[in-house]
Amino acid sequence: MDATLFIGIGAQKAGTSWLGAYFAAHPQVQFSPIKELHYFSRLNSLPDGEGWHWKEKKILANLKRKAARLGECSEPDALDELHFLLARLRMARGRCSYLDYFEALARNGARAVGEITPAYATLSEAGFRRMREEAPEARLIFLLRDPVERTWSHLRFEEARLGRLRFDARKRARQALTDPVFVSRTDYTRTLRVLDTVYPPEQVFLCFYEDLLGAEHHQREINRLAAFLGIDALPGALDKRVHATAQAPLPEGFEALACQAFAGVYRDLGERFAGALPEPWSRRAALAGVATGAPVMRAAT
Repeated sequence: MDATLFIGIGAQKAGTSWLGAYFAAHPQVQFSPIKELHYFSRLNSLPDGEGWHWKEKKILANLKRKAARLGECSEPDALDELHFLLARLRMARGRCSYLDYFEALARNGARAVGEITPAYATLSEAGFRRMREEAPEARLIFLLRDPVERTWSHLRFEEARLGRLRFDARKRARQALTDPVFVSRTDYTRTLRVLDTVYPPEQVFLCFYEDLLGAEHHQREINRLAAFLGIDALPGALDKRVHATAQAPLPEGFEALACQAFAGVYRDLGERFAGALPEPWSRRAALAGVATGAPVMRAAT
């Protein structure tokens, strides 16, 4: 495949939907019509992988609806979308490989093709090794968001998804700090340690949510990303947030508790990106009593 294959691995609620929309609109990128393929989640028995049956039912319903309307549909991409929905189902049954799916996308002459599944950030080392075995040349994109803000956004998203628009924010936020569903998505230290073990640094792009979606450093990060993927550095629409969680103030006492809960993450990221942490990270590292120093791990790509 001549096109660069990229895999967005998360983190959840760290700008992955915005990035997916950016790629979908970029003329040199063919982004998967199914944003979250969950291919490696299912192979490695992640909770989201077990939820594939729900996603499969959704894809089947989509197929039936689109097939029924195909004769009257004037959208030029309708047949392509049907093709990739079918390809994902065939992939789940072992009749289509992960690379086959992207080879088909690359036939349109794109410079880069890919998908984003935030659950991949929680893959084990064995899971990432399987990923590299199946797609050895793939480039990984990992977005990092301040742990306090990521957890609070994730919690509000989950409560809204479950239909609980009103909930005891203080109680639920405290519970989230010990809930593996939330904590595992914020354990950047573990994910980065595994990536360091499995992938060479030139295949991993690390970026802070606060920089990518902040006006001050947005173009700098887009330039880095474009160079990483071999595409033109077109600016994104910062005024258009995708799947954004409704804004709400942090519950009383949550910030201090969360800073302590994620003190190790602040410490390790502070060492890794010495002097380059976005302001919210630096401020909360200080609240956690964490001093940042010289890098002890590899620098960001």
